[in-house]
Amino acid sequence: MLDAEQELFDARVNLVRAQHDELVAAFQVKSALGQMTAEGLTLPVEVYDATKHYEDVRGQWIGTGIEPAPGYGD
Repeated sequence: MLDAEQELFDARVNLVRAQHDELVAAFQVKSALGQMTAEGLTLPVEVYDATKHYEDVRGQWIGTGIEPAPGYGD
């Protein structure tokens, strides 16, 4: 009886290890393909848009108190 329980336990441990190895391999493939991004992983987060951010802050000066010239960025 104890041998059978040990074999069952070992089989379960091996299953968990195989599942782990499968996930690691899948993430390694995604990484190699350049898909380790919020979009590639379909994460439920707002995706950063660098172009939109640039347009939002274009012409803003930090710490100078200088306002953009009239008509700049319109």
